[in-house]
Amino acid sequence: MIIDAHVHLGFWKNLFDGLGTSYEELDRVLEEEGMIGAVITSTDRRDNEYLIEAKRKGKKEYFPFPWIYRDKKLIEWLDKYRDDIYGIKIHQSVEKMRINSEDAHPFIEWAYNNKKPVIVHCGRWQEFGSYKFAIEAAEQFKDVTFIFSHMGGAFYKLALETIKEIEERKLKNVYLGIEGLMEHWVIKRGIETLGADRIIFGSDYPLSHPRMFIAMLQALRIGPKDFERITYFNIMEILNS
Repeated sequence: MIIDAHVHLGFWKNLFDGLGTSYEELDRVLEEEGMIGAVITSTDRRDNEYLIEAKRKGKKEYFPFPWIYRDKKLIEWLDKYRDDIYGIKIHQSVEKMRINSEDAHPFIEWAYNNKKPVIVHCGRWQEFGSYKFAIEAAEQFKDVTFIFSHMGGAFYKLALETIKEIEERKLKNVYLGIEGLMEHWVIKRGIETLGADRIIFGSDYPLSHPRMFIAMLQALRIGPKDFERITYFNIMEILNS
């Protein structure tokens, strides 16, 4: 069984020239790849209502992580759909909202109070997307589970720095998503350093395709238990905790 733990549902407005996907199309892609479901977040259109629709009407198992943005009413919306929500996603770069900032604090508090994990976008743009901000947040909120997307930066040097920082600071509440990483050996380094139980499979679909990242894991020749842990058990344990 495989869960894609990082999918953008809907269509992009400003980035990626209108690229996107519907949940009906996602149903088809997951079926073709033999996958049972996906963690879904929105795009820069912030259409979180569509995530709820996908969960209720899609043919696969969908786990909504609403896209967070600066709006006081968003907390009320999160409370309204609490039972349909499995976590939240903070895209530091697009929203220009550092995860360790006062703007993000109320949402992390909401995640803590409702026992929900937080996916945080970590990218190459260090002014807003740095993994260092995510490290600070994880140290401050040690009872909140954080998934750092793109293994900390979608660039091998940033990913290696992230792995090292997590190990040195002994952060047990941090997991790394492999989506966006092109260097398979960096994923292996993460497994060797932190353990397979801290690595999570994701594709960033439709920006990339899940088949690409399944192939990367297969190329590492990891054992079947580690493969299942990375592609299914880790994320399911987080979602059900």
